[in-house]
Amino acid sequence: MNKASKAKVSIVIPVKNAEGDIAVCIESILRQSYSNFELILVDNLSADSTCGIMEKFARKDRRIRILTEPAQGRGSARRRGELSSSGEIILMTDADCVPGPDWIRDMCREINEKGVVAAQGLKYPLKNDYWSKKACSEENRNISEKFKQKKADFLDTANFAIKRKVLAAVGYTNPYIKSGNDTELGVRLKLENLPLSLAEVSVGHRYGKGAFNFFKRSLVRGLWNGRIRRAYLREMRLFSVSRSYDDLAFLFSVSRELLTAHPDFKYNFVTGTAWRLGLFIGRRTKPVALVETQRRPYEK
Repeated sequence: MNKASKAKVSIVIPVKNAEGDIAVCIESILRQSYSNFELILVDNLSADSTCGIMEKFARKDRRIRILTEPAQGRGSARRRGELSSSGEIILMTDADCVPGPDWIRDMCREINEKGVVAAQGLKYPLKNDYWSKKACSEENRNISEKFKQKKADFLDTANFAIKRKVLAAVGYTNPYIKSGNDTELGVRLKLENLPLSLAEVSVGHRYGKGAFNFFKRSLVRGLWNGRIRRAYLREMRLFSVSRSYDDLAFLFSVSRELLTAHPDFKYNFVTGTAWRLGLFIGRRTKPVALVETQRRPYEK
């Protein structure tokens, strides 16, 4: 077994009001075939029983550390965990995700054997309902397509691994972004022209329920994406193009789906409308603040 296969790994998970998900998530981490890791759970001022659940696990396994981040937002919480990490590779996922038993091994192998600095994984739905299946399918398709197109907005920290020294060099996760901080991190990695890979490794993801949940989710994502794009106006080549005639094409497409009773109409109409509305608002809102980036972070 080589040195890379024995390296310490840090798993960082931001957590807020996740009492229904966090136990299953932690259990999946503790069942990993790769045992040399620390699990850093960063509570973002939960108001339910989340902290009590995490503390029970921490008392039984010394690899678990619980931190508190008072600044609201997933970006702040994730950054707090990154700054406290000590592993050579940082793995990122979310409280509503369930990695398989070989997740750490497979994601680290992707980096160690392919000579890349980071690896993006995929997801599968933990529930078999319409909204979950459709959302997961679309997200995986978007990640794969944008990765092939060499765009920056493919990154999803629900299943992501990166060398810690590289993450430190590009400034860690942006604490000023409450949603979409993975997109902005992807921009900084692309600007440094760092080698990344798309891994055929999936984690289970528990999506919310109903049209309103997905409308709100897409609206928030679109809004923050718009603010991120405003901050990188000179780097628009790195983003998936969104032009006025794309909106017309969207209207035509969902209208046709409605008339033909297409099974994807509900999802496409709800999420597509919310995303475009959020993007419109975000582009007319103050751009996000950026973090300081060190130059030349990667050396083989």
